[in-house]
Amino acid sequence: PGYSQAQASPYAAIKAEAGILASLGLPLITVIPQELDAERWPAKGPEKNGNPRPAFTGKNPSYWTAADQPRLLSHTRPQPLEVLRSVIDRAEALGLPIGIAVIPSTSLVVADLDRKDFSSAEALELAYQEILAAWPELANTRTERTPGGGLHIYMKVADRMESWRKPVGSGHHCNFTTDRSGAHHGEILHGLRVCVAAPTKNGRGPYVLLNPEHASSLVEVPNLATIGIRPCAVVKAERAAADRAAKAAANTVKPGPGAAKPQSNGTQEPPQIESLLGRLSREVLSGGRPFGEDRSSNLTGFAKEAYGWENWLADDGLPFSGTADAVIAAAVAALEIEDKAGRVLESIDRASCRLTIADDKAQSRYGFHANSSRGHQREDSAENTKAKAGSKQQQQPPAGEPPRQQKTVLSLDDVRERLRAAVDDGATRADLVALEIELAQLTNHSPISIHQLLVAIEQEATSRASVETEAATLAAEVDRQEIGKALTLDYLLPPGIAHALRVRCLALPADDVAATITYLVTISGLVKLGTQVIASKAADYRLPINLYAALVAPSGAKKSPLSRLLVNAPTQGLRRELAQHHDRALHKWQEDIRGVKPADRPDPPKAAYLQISDTTAEALAGQLQEQEKRGLGLLLHRDELAGLFGSLNAYKSGRGADEELLLEAFDGLGFHSLRVAAPGGGRFYESCHLSAWGTIQPAVLQALVASGDASGLWARFLFVPLPEKVVPLPEIETETEQRAAADAAQALADAARKIYSLPKADYCLDIEARSAFIRYETRCQGDALRATLSAQSALYGKAAGKVLRIAGLLHLLNTVNGDGASEISAATIERATALVDHLNGWALSFHADLAGGGASDLMRKVHRIAQESTGPIRWKDI
Repeated sequence: PGYSQAQASPYAAIKAEAGILASLGLPLITVIPQELDAERWPAKGPEKNGNPRPAFTGKNPSYWTAADQPRLLSHTRPQPLEVLRSVIDRAEALGLPIGIAVIPSTSLVVADLDRKDFSSAEALELAYQEILAAWPELANTRTERTPGGGLHIYMKVADRMESWRKPVGSGHHCNFTTDRSGAHHGEILHGLRVCVAAPTKNGRGPYVLLNPEHASSLVEVPNLATIGIRPCAVVKAERAAADRAAKAAANTVKPGPGAAKPQSNGTQEPPQIESLLGRLSREVLSGGRPFGEDRSSNLTGFAKEAYGWENWLADDGLPFSGTADAVIAAAVAALEIEDKAGRVLESIDRASCRLTIADDKAQSRYGFHANSSRGHQREDSAENTKAKAGSKQQQQPPAGEPPRQQKTVLSLDDVRERLRAAVDDGATRADLVALEIELAQLTNHSPISIHQLLVAIEQEATSRASVETEAATLAAEVDRQEIGKALTLDYLLPPGIAHALRVRCLALPADDVAATITYLVTISGLVKLGTQVIASKAADYRLPINLYAALVAPSGAKKSPLSRLLVNAPTQGLRRELAQHHDRALHKWQEDIRGVKPADRPDPPKAAYLQISDTTAEALAGQLQEQEKRGLGLLLHRDELAGLFGSLNAYKSGRGADEELLLEAFDGLGFHSLRVAAPGGGRFYESCHLSAWGTIQPAVLQALVASGDASGLWARFLFVPLPEKVVPLPEIETETEQRAAADAAQALADAARKIYSLPKADYCLDIEARSAFIRYETRCQGDALRATLSAQSALYGKAAGKVLRIAGLLHLLNTVNGDGASEISAATIERATALVDHLNGWALSFHADLAGGGASDLMRKVHRIAQESTGPIRWKDI
């Protein structure tokens, strides 16, 4: 039954109370306060018994349309006071029931004490009096009696419910208890949880103000624990920990850093530390690298969890077998990091390591493995059944009847923890299906509900793993940046070149690595064709000293100025001289053919180049043929490399060999093409020396490599990320600074000319350098075999070759700057290795992001801002 037209006063009272609640800062929304006919207005999905489920329950936000039809409202969109009052007026005109509800926040909450959760009305009143005894001022806060006999206590919370935040996942606890038993006594309504307010009236009666004189008062408490209200889950976890501690104290098995013996009662064996490890750490033991590509990061993540479990077990007095040291030794072997393990482990404070999962989750995992059937069939004894039933006495059947087996009914919390433990333990799909069937038999919930719960838990685990992986990626990036700080110009290059590059890059955002690679690519194009670095004559392991590299930075990041100063400027004089030489040759040819019949004229001379920027594959092949005749190398310099890659096979609908030309030219291989239209019938050269340099935007690179790197083209490139920093131009330039810049430019040009003047030669490694290179090359082979992504495998496969090339170029710079060593030294190999590993680290994470979907740019930026903050940082500050 609804309100009659004669009963107009309830509507006026509701509107008046809405004004009071709005003045307290509480968002408001209307509700239809009675459950409506489920047959006429059903919700999606039936009840367990098959009957329709009501869409309008009497407590969900809703209103009446002008055609007296009910409509649901979103609790995330409270109604402005004037709109709410107009909705009440419409219900009044229709004579239909209406009420109001508040939408609490984290700073203003409502404690909802449910009558059904107490043994009696007197027990509820006793709990309320204990709350008032803990904080007497709450007698002056707005408090309502619900139609069912419960209480709504409105209050402000100074800690904004931070003490109720869940340790894992998102959100806050909701269910609370008022005593140490952990029994459910109600819910804390906050964070978009709707709370129906007085004077709303439902089918059982009205919501009534318990203290009308304080209807507009809100008392603030420091936190809910102050008034004796705590989350049920937290209290239960504390009780479980206390029970475990008591049992452990009575148990003869003593925990410690060594292996523990089985419990004296013999009913179960203490779990192995290895079995308690999470999915990521178990993946490390299988040879994977879930904490990033860096082996040290994986060992660090693994060791911290192993130490954390050992500390947790010891703190709680729980028996276990195995040791953290033993499982860490297994991880060291799986990661093949014996050479660095000692240094990595020394950097970890063993005693301070703690678990990253919540205590109740750790307890659940421990209990799961302690009761698992590792060599023993788990039995539900009478004692276990009694414990699961809450220590209640089993009912005895009448005399003469066979004993009846008591069914164990698990709570929803028990089901959730069993499912979570199985998912975290890496259970197979078949195991999970079997567990669903088992849990369905032990609960009053349908198999569909249990399956939906499992799906949600698996999604949480996947999200958690994504966050952990991203955190490891960010940590690896920080490590890479720290290593990059050691790769200074002074460490990598001769003093004169290092100083010149530093001066030239003063007003550019380039770091020392970017400046070094840019200049090395420049001189690689000047090296004479046939110059090689030889790692092994017996194996014929020799490579040209050329490079493919690209500067990665967004538009407007001053990529082009860096190329202009370090690529174009140092070779400008040499290129001018080559152009003048060609002009003289062309002028002489024109003089020679005067009066000669066209059929008898010789071919015009062809120009040689040191750098080119725009070409097709056919033109590039023709130019490399001419370069071979002159014994010259060539630098392909494109300000935007995307244009070059996009034009590959552009004239052949993707069916040409343009990409193959770049692939083969990287190793200095020849090219033979028979084309009738080409002069002489085709393009022929036996060897070449081609380097490539350009710039590319991250988003463009991502689009290009999104499908992988099947050909290995991207693996041949050194991708150099430009640092994200602002470097303003100087407001005032002194003559001294201008002269220093000119001297630096001349120093780079002089070094480039000296490199160009060197004849072709073979450069070998000295004994120590060869030994160091062999170790590195062997490691790269292993990394390539273990890589799960083909693009990463290709990158590892090309790493050793890049090291040889860079080592050769560094050796040439040392040579022209007065170093008389004839062979490449171990120190030079060390510098080249550090440089390649540093750049490959960025490329590996780039490929991993693409393959796995990766974190969005916004997500990664949020993480980095938080990571770079000096202390805790709030979302609004981010």
